[in-house]
Amino acid sequence: MISSFIGSSAALYPVHVDDVAAACVAAATRADLVGGVFTLPGPEGIAFPEFTRAVLRALGSKARLAPLPGALSRVLA
Repeated sequence: MISSFIGSSAALYPVHVDDVAAACVAAATRADLVGGVFTLPGPEGIAFPEFTRAVLRALGSKARLAPLPGALSRVLA
């Protein structure tokens, strides 16, 4: 069982490793990008609990999410 925050609205923007690698190559090889700051969000936002469920499904895990109230989550952190 994996805990999650009740009502968590934090969105994750997963990005593919190939996209990160391409950005690293560009940053290392293009003079116009020297000293730049790069933001590499994925194309779609997904709430943390949904992301966790998707990962569990992809891994074939039978684990379930157990919601925890925010106060309890802070005590356990």
